[in-house]
Amino acid sequence: MDNKQNSKIIKAIKVIKEENSNNRSLKIIDTPIDESLSPWEILIKIKAVGLNHRDLHAIQNFSDFIIGSDASGIVKKVGKCVSNFKVNDKVIINPVTNWNYPASPPKEPNIIGGPSNGVFSEYVKINQKHVFLKPCHLSWEEAATLPLAGLTSYRNLFTKGRIEKNQMILITGISGGVSLLMAQMAKQLNCKVIGTSRNDSQDLEYVDKIVNTNSNFKKTIGDSNIDLILDNLGGALFSDYIEVIKPNGKIISFGNSMEEKINLSTRDLFYKQVNILGSSVGSKKEFIDMLSFVKNNNITPFVEYIFEFDKFLDAINLLKSKNYKGNIAIVL
Repeated sequence: MDNKQNSKIIKAIKVIKEENSNNRSLKIIDTPIDESLSPWEILIKIKAVGLNHRDLHAIQNFSDFIIGSDASGIVKKVGKCVSNFKVNDKVIINPVTNWNYPASPPKEPNIIGGPSNGVFSEYVKINQKHVFLKPCHLSWEEAATLPLAGLTSYRNLFTKGRIEKNQMILITGISGGVSLLMAQMAKQLNCKVIGTSRNDSQDLEYVDKIVNTNSNFKKTIGDSNIDLILDNLGGALFSDYIEVIKPNGKIISFGNSMEEKINLSTRDLFYKQVNILGSSVGSKKEFIDMLSFVKNNNITPFVEYIFEFDKFLDAINLLKSKNYKGNIAIVL
């Protein structure tokens, strides 16, 4: 069969490397998509996409690909062996494609949207095993920002952090999308949530107290009070964490927006029995468990800004500025 007969032209946001230069630019392009499906594939009409800081990394390091990892949409066509979905189902996509179980992480998670093509396009074809029904209580924009943030949050709190009811937890960079989602999840277990921010005067739902990132944590939080620390800033504050964490407490490291290296005395670790654990995104099993938790507790990502598709550069520039709370979405 001639594939041209089954193709349609769609719009997508693509990273293009400029000729004779290492510079990259983002452009809306017209590109063909073959609407013929393999037996297990689904064709999805994208309704909204969510931005992540990972998108900026992908733009800087890869080229000639469609950006974006997070999206929500409507099923338009299914392959002949697809049994879990039907036309007009409202769905989201799990962008981590090579990790099934929590205890068996790959050397490096494969996340769509760099270097492989992502979801910032009008239509996407994808295997049904990466597709899940959208939580009914979420808007298209809220659902589009859930996959990576929700997966990361769930693994940090439950798989790695082993969070328990009524604990006291510290979340850094509290105004970010993942951090706010973790705060909301932790509140379902009646935990006390303390957040760090350079702007400690802001009022955030689900956060009991905000301390300035540059403050003396021992004075503002207290000595050895924290059960679990969830850190996306990196090594810059680890000596402060050691002072406020309880003996046998856990520090989950899932980012390094301030500094990559950690400078600690081993004595600080072994005397206090501190557990430092690394974490990044998560498995399909955790994605399923995260969705169940989100649905059962009406967890809702906070989306501060929503942009039209043709204003995507404004959205990217806002993402770079970090001058926003929660998440940024683009509607199609």
